[in-house]
Amino acid sequence: MTLLRRGFVVVLFIGLVWACVEFIQRNAEPIAVDLVAITLEGVLLWKLLASVCGIGFGLAVIGMGFGSLRARMETRRYRKALRELESEVHQLRNLPLERGVEDSAEPILATTSGGSGG
Repeated sequence: MTLLRRGFVVVLFIGLVWACVEFIQRNAEPIAVDLVAITLEGVLLWKLLASVCGIGFGLAVIGMGFGSLRARMETRRYRKALRELESEVHQLRNLPLERGVEDSAEPILATTSGGSGG
């Protein structure tokens, strides 16, 4: 199974390299790029396309990073609230149980379900 997986990765890598070489060969002509303030002459089309894709990928990663950061902060806030609630439950479990107002000095003893009845 490991050999099959490695073979698949090698074939995928070779295919990716081949696709990149074909992309470069088919888009090798120089072009002029007119931007708002300047004009770039002799820019290879494949370099322009690769850089534009890289910039778009970078902007997408930054946008997703902010969403991930917000989710992480929200998770941290929920964990803090959960710790506080668990602490409160623990404190409530440690309080003595009382039968009533008149018998407040005698706590109720908890019995186990496996003990002998009586």
